[in-house]
Amino acid sequence: MRLLIVSYYGGDHYSSTAQNTRLLTESLITRGHEVHVVCAGPRTETVTGNQYTLSQIAIVEAGSRAHRFSPWQPNQAVRSVANRIIASWQPDVIYMGAWKHLMDFALAGCEQGIPVVQMVHDYSVLCLRSWLVDSWGNICSGPTTDHKCLKCVSHIWTWKGKLKNLLLTCFRFISGQGGKPSATLNANDALSYLHRYQSAISVFIAQSPSVTDVLQQAGIQLDRCRFLPQYIGEAKLWHYARPLESPGENRPVRYAYVGRWSKEKGVDVLIEAFSQAETTNRVELWIFSKEASRSAIEASIVGLNTPYKTVKIICGLEGGEMSSQLAQCDVCVVPSSCIETASRAVLEANAQNLPVIVSNTVGNRYVVQHGVNGLVFPSKDVSELARAISYTANNPDMLAEWSAHIPAPFTRDKWANTLGAILTDVVNPDNY
Repeated sequence: MRLLIVSYYGGDHYSSTAQNTRLLTESLITRGHEVHVVCAGPRTETVTGNQYTLSQIAIVEAGSRAHRFSPWQPNQAVRSVANRIIASWQPDVIYMGAWKHLMDFALAGCEQGIPVVQMVHDYSVLCLRSWLVDSWGNICSGPTTDHKCLKCVSHIWTWKGKLKNLLLTCFRFISGQGGKPSATLNANDALSYLHRYQSAISVFIAQSPSVTDVLQQAGIQLDRCRFLPQYIGEAKLWHYARPLESPGENRPVRYAYVGRWSKEKGVDVLIEAFSQAETTNRVELWIFSKEASRSAIEASIVGLNTPYKTVKIICGLEGGEMSSQLAQCDVCVVPSSCIETASRAVLEANAQNLPVIVSNTVGNRYVVQHGVNGLVFPSKDVSELARAISYTANNPDMLAEWSAHIPAPFTRDKWANTLGAILTDVVNPDNY
């Protein structure tokens, strides 16, 4: 089988999406398939290696396209490269990872009758804000109507943008072009293009059952969805040394936060809950964030350190080095305020035998059995998260009991075989 793998994040990029791309490429080649990878890069070039061909595309945003909706707009330069690569490579299937700025590959492939598979890494395939969190900060029930989406995205425009929008709307109406204000700031065009993209996808791959539910609510038929649990690399699956001393009387109970330091990840909820938690034992919050600057995190945790509560900031670590430090903690908190497709932090913590306290909007919360191997709390509920932190801090022996009930991880071979079967079925639908 000849596969064209398209993902904005690829090559040596550190992101989970790039790791997913590398894993998929290696697994397919090992199984005898031919692979061509396309990703964004510093310059447009194609390099043919011993095992596969890698094409990088320099994504340029200029002129009227340099706006917040540019990822959801056609790109003639990308379309030209897509047509050339598809014509020369003639793939049996196109796999889309992080599609940002690369939609034209799926559309070009669809026009040529090539099936397209979309791995759902976030909700940018449905939402112009990508995370199904509206402009008022509320979790969105999904893009039920274009009007709903346009009202949401226009809410965050500045007064200058709103004035420009009003003037251009009047001009369009007077000139007979219609009075849709969204068209003047490209939101309506972006939605139209997004609908085209959704129609071009043969199969959406969901990394948790809840993703399939969200896709269905947005009008994606169930028979176009497949479930593939996440897999993390061997360096993170290795069992690193755990602390010799038990938490509680001997040392503080250590809580870990892993990931991007941003509001949609629930960091504000975490900080407030950690502050409110009432603990009889000393506690520590270890913050692992690869990209965030230490100063940015420090600015948001002012006043959080007390004699009984300490914050430790660890930036820049990745791979096994990060997991070896994570293994020194006792429980991981995943407080996402948005609807996460899944969370690698859940899997990385479980791999080191750490129970997880997770919000109920995280897709792979299904691996956490409330009160059995972790806790699930309502998203954005500070008091409930504070209660969960208090309970685990004051009952540290419970954490060891929960650790014994953490499920075995989804293996690399099982992940690769399942995805391979999905791709094969897309190419030969009569077999499904």
